Order: sequence, then C-alpha cells, then structure tokens
Amino acid sequence: MKIYHYTSLENLALILKHKTIRFNRLDKMDDPCEKEFLVNQLDWSPYTYVSCWTENPIENLPFWHMYTDMGKGVRIGIDRDFIDWEKQSIAFSVASRQHQQKSMTKDSSSAISVTFNPTRIHRPLSDDVCYRKVRYVSESEYLEYENKIGKINNFMEIDEDMMRDYVGVMRKNIWAFQEETRFIIYAVPYTSTDAVVSHNDFINLIRLNMPNNVPFIDVPIKPWKLKDLEITLGPNISEGQGILAKTLLNKYAPEAQLKFSVLGDSSIWFLL
Repeated sequence: MKIYHYTSLENLALILKHKTIRFNRLDKMDDPCEKEFLVNQLDWSPYTYVSCWTENPIENLPFWHMYTDMGKGVRIGIDRDFIDWEKQSIAFSVASRQHQQKSMTKDSSSAISVTFNPTRIHRPLSDDVCYRKVRYVSESEYLEYENKIGKINNFMEIDEDMMRDYVGVMRKNIWAFQEETRFIIYAVPYTSTDAVVSHNDFINLIRLNMPNNVPFIDVPIKPWKLKDLEITLGPNISEGQGILAKTLLNKYAPEAQLKFSVLGDSSIWFLL
C-alpha cells in the first residue's frame, strides 16, 4: 500500500540524495495544541518526533497550498514499508552505541537516544509500532484526555497502549481534513553522563526537563524502495521546476514514476 507526503522540490532533492526521511519534533508542528503534550504531568512534545503522511490517494488541495508553496512542490507516493528500521536502530537506538560509533560532537545535544516505545528502549523499531493513524476528536474528548492521562499521578499506572494512542496521535477535529497517518518515535538528548539504558532513565531525563536542541531526525530509507516511487508534480509547478524534478529522478531514482497533478494544466509538459 502506498502512502503520500506533500513537500517542496528542494526537500525531494534532499530525500533522494541522502536516502532519508525527516522526522520533525512535535512541538515544531503546525498545530498549537501539540506544542505541549502532558503525560504524568511531563511534557513529551520536545521528545516526540513524527513524519506525517496520508493514505488517501486522492490529491488534497489544502495540502498542496500548505506544504508545497502554493502547489509548486511535489507529492511523494511510496510503499508504506519504505523505512529501514534495522539501520535506524543501529544508528540511534541507545546512547552507548552512539558513543561507540563516535557520533558525538562538541554539542552534546546533537546526539540522541531514540526509542519507539518509552518502556522498551532496546526493542527494535518497526512499522508495527511506529506507524499509526491520527485520531481526530472533539473539544470535549480532548479535555477528557487532559483529565484522564495528562494529570495522572503515577506513570506506571498507565497502560502502555493507551499512552501510544495519545502522544502524537490525538488531534482536534479541525484538522480532520488531513486524514493523517504518522510514523512516531521518542527521543531524548544524550550526554556523556546520561546513558539511557532503561525506561526510568528515559523518564528521568524528561522529568528534569532536559533541553533538547535537536529539531529533527533523518531516518534511512530502504534504497530499493525508490524504484517504486511515485512523484506527482504540483498543480502550479513551472516547466523549469518540472524539468528539475525529472532530472532528480533520472539521477537518483530512474525507475520512479513522474505524474502530473489532476488539479493543474499538463498541456505544457510535452517536453518532459
């Protein structure tokens, strides 16, 4: 099954060249309600990273305008299992492994410890646990969340699946037009004195309000998935931008399919 992501032509170039997809921090997203997500009175937003997609193959006009510079970008279509979680686990799973790989820099916050799940840090990442459909709820349901899980006194009393149904997954109905799905991972900064080896370590860093200066995580793509890539040109893209998109695919994904938006005028594309 293919999933779809709307983005700029520049971002497409970076995705193809580096064979990575970017996960952005939840508190940097466009929904103000996601800038603070309380669980056990702890704000998880700065430690939650998401990559946003939709399963709807029908083009979304608001998406074209919101995420592709008024329809001057592209829509990426790719098989849902495109993320190389095995490689991601090696690169980011535990702090000690990062240290062994000498991935640290002078800025200690540039290295992170990642987990799909705040209770089993060492378990491998996978689509089954990271990929979830966003739930759109009413104002009253959102308030119920705040009372039910946001102010609970003991984190360990929370059922693990319940927490995973809320953090980065629940949004208000006003955003329902997005029909969004997300890949979600949780991460905390790593320093030489804070090796994250257990769930309690992970929670303690959040409890200490550990500053997190890492705005995004670039996660590896399975290179062989690029041959099934489907790129749709935005409805307002110029001929020159279309030529650039084709050039990118010829270089990095020659077997990928290039399409025209059904919302635009494709009559000028006979040269492509």
